[in-house]
Amino acid sequence: MKFYESIIVILIIVLSLFSSCKKGDEKEAVVEKIKPMIETEPAGEDKCVVLTPAQRKEIKIKMAAASVEPLIRELELPGEIGPDPENVLHAAARFSGIAKKITKAIGDNVKNGDTLAVIENNENLSLYTVLASRSGTVIDKHIVPGEYVEAGRDLFVIADLSRIAVSIAIFGSDADIAVKGASARIMDLTGKRAASGVIDYVSPFHNEQTRSLTGRMLLPNTKGFWKPGALVRVRIQHKEAAPTLAVPNEAIQLVDGIPHVFIPETAVEYAAVPVTLGRKGAFKTEILNGLATGDSLVIEGAFELKAQFAVQAIGEGEVCSH
Repeated sequence: MKFYESIIVILIIVLSLFSSCKKGDEKEAVVEKIKPMIETEPAGEDKCVVLTPAQRKEIKIKMAAASVEPLIRELELPGEIGPDPENVLHAAARFSGIAKKITKAIGDNVKNGDTLAVIENNENLSLYTVLASRSGTVIDKHIVPGEYVEAGRDLFVIADLSRIAVSIAIFGSDADIAVKGASARIMDLTGKRAASGVIDYVSPFHNEQTRSLTGRMLLPNTKGFWKPGALVRVRIQHKEAAPTLAVPNEAIQLVDGIPHVFIPETAVEYAAVPVTLGRKGAFKTEILNGLATGDSLVIEGAFELKAQFAVQAIGEGEVCSH
């Protein structure tokens, strides 16, 4: 009797015994009796899958050779939209005095040369204007009519939001993937809007409060879709320099809780070979043991072979020739 058939019989026996047990200690005794029956699987359990000619035609199976190549690592981190630091202007008071007129508010679009405020000079009571020295959007304001302002004080903050910066907090081993030059794709929290770019900067030191590194990517925002302060998801991919033996993620299937790949033995027979996994990449997973470079394996159709293996395990379907 196959191991899986034995499990079914054991479960039937346990249910019948439990139904007749009235006390907790009686149930515990039943469990102790059947433990040896369920904890040991017979050695040499068949790990071969065989398909009928009809199944072989129906199931799309694609083969490839295990290869050594750089692994593409991937992770997703939170990010925050902000203005490009290079496109932010602070407009300050040239002389101390009283604010007589304020012409722009937060959110207003301004052009280079527009008047932002009129201030009365405290020394000679003459009026002078505070001008925008670049085009953009007023994102902050520190002045109200009638207020006394000191010379040099920031009155307005203007940002050109046609390009935005995405700040990314990078912790621990994530720094191995979120490196300068890594490709990245941002998505809003609804998943409806996305944009792609590269990480152009990673800080050389950790933030004292969060103990994280700060990564940054710059993106065009000519249509104004991305708003400063919005949270986004950042999916980062980095191609490692050192090559390693790897197979497509879809080729790896759990059989009895252990990772396996399927290797062809004949035109209709496939062996389920256990493998030891290393790092998982975006498309492929590193293989530490169980395969060699050039070994042929199933890279498409592995899930269907696993399903057929489960059918064979309960005594149905074709039987392997060995």
